[in-house]
Amino acid sequence: MGKKGSIFLLALILSLSAIAGDKTEKGQTGEEGRGNWNVEKEIDPETGKEEITMTLYCNETIEALEAGDNIIGNARSLFLSLSEGNTELMIFWDDIVNEGEILISFDGGQVMQSQWDTGANAVFFPARRENLENFIERLIDVERLEVIIPPDEKAGEKAVFELEGFATALSPYLEEFGWQSLKDKLRN
Repeated sequence: MGKKGSIFLLALILSLSAIAGDKTEKGQTGEEGRGNWNVEKEIDPETGKEEITMTLYCNETIEALEAGDNIIGNARSLFLSLSEGNTELMIFWDDIVNEGEILISFDGGQVMQSQWDTGANAVFFPARRENLENFIERLIDVERLEVIIPPDEKAGEKAVFELEGFATALSPYLEEFGWQSLKDKLRN
């Protein structure tokens, strides 16, 4: 299994354990100031390295959870991970993603095309670290991220992520992610 496949599997397992209510003591969903972010920090027993995952479900998935619906297989989520020294941002989708071109909008503003890498039912932010840090900085500045992934032969499907609490959830881990330059941004 390739690196993206391994990270995808890790993300899926962590997402499913969050759905089942298995959360670490640190960073539970709804913790003061974290909004709906689920944060987990563990030590990989094989490598001894820290692994950090931050998961946020889209509004539609949160509404389904609150209604008691079974969302396994239908959970659209924003997933930020640090594993084996590599940082990745991905969006899990409830359908096969054939193209890496997605449409994004911050706070309901202008819709922009963005090219992401694809893998089964997820899109991965392109690997260049400086671009990811800039994207994370943008997420700190906004309240909502809207994502449209146009599937084949039907209208684009949208997921809305309310980013409330992102700065609070991220701030204890800036050093691990290598984003010390964002500390001043988080204080404002």
